Amino acid sequence: MTGDRKVKKSSMRISDLITRTGVPRTTIHYYLRSGLLHAPDKTGKTMGYYNESHVARLNFISKMKKNLPGRFIKKMIANGEMSGKESFIDPRTDGEDSPLRSSRLLRKKQIIRGGVSIISQKGYRTTTINDITHALGISTGAFYIYFKNKQELFEAVVTDVLEDINTRFRDAIMHEKDPLNRMFIRAHVFYANYQKYSEIINCLRSETSRDVWAGNMVKKAYEDMTKPLIEEVRSLINAGIFRDIEPELFSYTMVGIIEMMSLRMTFDEKYSYEEIDRFLLDMIVKRFPYIPPDQSALI
Repeated sequence: MTGDRKVKKSSMRISDLITRTGVPRTTIHYYLRSGLLHAPDKTGKTMGYYNESHVARLNFISKMKKNLPGRFIKKMIANGEMSGKESFIDPRTDGEDSPLRSSRLLRKKQIIRGGVSIISQKGYRTTTINDITHALGISTGAFYIYFKNKQELFEAVVTDVLEDINTRFRDAIMHEKDPLNRMFIRAHVFYANYQKYSEIINCLRSETSRDVWAGNMVKKAYEDMTKPLIEEVRSLINAGIFRDIEPELFSYTMVGIIEMMSLRMTFDEKYSYEEIDRFLLDMIVKRFPYIPPDQSALI
């Protein structure tokens, strides 16, 4: 009796499992028969008790079946990819200091970085989930643990690239106090990493005519890139180095010019960073190379 009471205290009946997971009794029985769900602890011929591992397994199956047929989920379990309770912990809800969470976040980051590389090479439309899983040596099921579809991965890829850009900007200008020099340092960072940035941003741009989410992400991408530059321009205006111009329009103009300069540098080695810097400085200081006609000659 004591052992039975202990089992009851630490476990739950199927009615409790249904309440916890929202999975119907008939579905639970189906999962048990098909091998998707491991058997409960038996205390008699018809009495079985379930525990947290069953809750986690059912939550996982419910999540995965939105994207994968049962045979794939069963294969993952059979291969040990999802063996045990800990395999079902969502990396977003596990304790922040947990080694498992760190491992999961690292794997998610690896998938994102793999997505950056493959989408940069093949483009968003032609890249498949199989391309990514094959390149990383992971199963399709493992992919769906972290991302519900290719679009969600692509959004994470764009976010990762933008974060990388901003991190490189911050690191490069950390010890530079002169706002004009900071602007040119930003340009150098952009030149040096243009290939990776441009391919992803171009893929995103190409989706704007098809999907609203892409247009919103393009807007956010350029807002993230120009926001720190706008602050630099305000500093230059306040210091009396720049005349009073609209900081946002100037910043977007500069980003566009730097993008085109970066593209030009990929054609050949005709121009160096220094030559482009001098050209841009001349454009900024002297404005556009238009020479107004001598008004006195018209009198």
